[in-house]
Amino acid sequence: MNNKVSIIIACYNKAQYIGALLESVNNQLWNNIEVIIINDGSTDDSNKIIIEWEKKFLERGFDIVIVHQENLGVAAAIKIGLRLARGEYVCFPDADDELPQNFVSEMMNTLNNNDNADFAVCDIGRRNEKNGEINIDFLDENSFKKGKTLEKYLLQKFDISICRYVFKLSYLNNVGLPDSIVVSPKSTQEPQIMIPVLNGNGRCVKSNQTLYIYNSFVNGLASVQKKNPVDMILGEYHEIQLKTIAKLPISESRKFELMRIAGLGNIILCNKLLHRNFISENFIIAITKKILKEEIPKFIIPTRVIAYGSLGRVAMKLLPEIKDTPLWPTLFWDKGATDNSSTFDGSKITIIRPELIQKGDLILCFPKNKQILIEAQILADINEASVMPSNKINEWLIDWHLSFLFDNVKN
Repeated sequence: MNNKVSIIIACYNKAQYIGALLESVNNQLWNNIEVIIINDGSTDDSNKIIIEWEKKFLERGFDIVIVHQENLGVAAAIKIGLRLARGEYVCFPDADDELPQNFVSEMMNTLNNNDNADFAVCDIGRRNEKNGEINIDFLDENSFKKGKTLEKYLLQKFDISICRYVFKLSYLNNVGLPDSIVVSPKSTQEPQIMIPVLNGNGRCVKSNQTLYIYNSFVNGLASVQKKNPVDMILGEYHEIQLKTIAKLPISESRKFELMRIAGLGNIILCNKLLHRNFISENFIIAITKKILKEEIPKFIIPTRVIAYGSLGRVAMKLLPEIKDTPLWPTLFWDKGATDNSSTFDGSKITIIRPELIQKGDLILCFPKNKQILIEAQILADINEASVMPSNKINEWLIDWHLSFLFDNVKN
C-alpha cells in the first residue's frame, strides 16, 4: 500500500541548514510524498533555497506546496500546513535536521504492518555539530502500552519531539487538529500536537530503527540561551500547555487535574536543566508514582535511628531530605567529629560510640568509602541492629513519601 505522506516543514531563517533537509527529503525511498514548506517570514536566503528545490521535487515526482507568510511562529506554520495537507499521513521534520533515506518507507512499513495504528515513532540520532558524533536516543515503546500516556508525557517521562513521529491525518483531525492548535506564544509546537494526540488514546507503534537525525547546532542553541530557561518553561511553554489542555473535549475536573500535572512536570524539567532541587527529588518521584498509580508500598516505620558518617558529603545531601520523617536519627556519629561538630539543623555530632547501639537499632550509613560501610555492618551484626546504606535511604524516602500520600503507613 503506497499511501501519500505529507511532509510539513516550517522554516524561519534556516538558510544555512534547510538545503540539507530538503535534499534528504528528495532522497527518500518512498515515492508518494507531498512536500509542504511554510516560509515563516524568513529574512535570510531561506526563500531562495526553497524556490530552487521546488523544481527538483517536481522532477522527482513529489507534490510540492510552498506558502510564504509573515513571521507568526512555528505553531501557526504547522497549523497552515495541516490544513493544506492531502496525504493520508503527516510528519513534521525540523528545518535544520535530516532524514535518512528510509525514514518514510520504514515508518510506513511499521504503520502498515500494525492494524489500527494511529501513529508511529522511531529512535533518533542526536548529532553534535562540534564533533559530528551521533548519540542514539532510544524511546521505550512501553511508554505507550501501560496507560496514563498523557500523564507520562506531561511528567517528562518520554521525549516530546514531534519530529520523530508519523501521524495518520484522519486521527489528528479526530482529536481536534489543526483547529485546536494554540499559536501564541509562538515559541513551540510540541505540546499543541502531542497533548491532543495522547489525550485521544490512539494506538502508537514503534520502529526500532534510528530514522531521524537531530542536529544540535551551536548557533541555534545560542539564540535559545538568550532567554532564561526557567522563564521559558514556567512562562511561555506552560502557558501553551494550559491553553491546549483547556481546549480538550474533556470535563473541567479532568482539565484541572492535567493542568496540575503539567505544572509538576515543568518543575521537574527545570530541576533537570538547572541541576537544582526546587523541591525534594524523592518527593517528586513519589508524586509521579502516585499519579501513574504505580504500586503502593507497605511501609514499616523504623525503630531508633543512628546516623553513621554524619559529616560526609552524602550525609549533607541526604539529611535535609530525612528531616521531619521517621528516619530522622536520634544519634549522629562521625569518626572526625569534634566538640563543635553539628548537622545542618544544629544536632550534635559525636565520635562513634559502639556501646550505645541497642538491639533493633537502624544505622544509616553515609560512607566515604566501602570500608566504613563494612565497619558499620560489623557493629550492627554484633548488636543485633541493621544497616541502611545511602542508596537504600533514597529508596526508603520514596516509599515514605508514597506511603504518606496514600495514607498507607503501617506501625
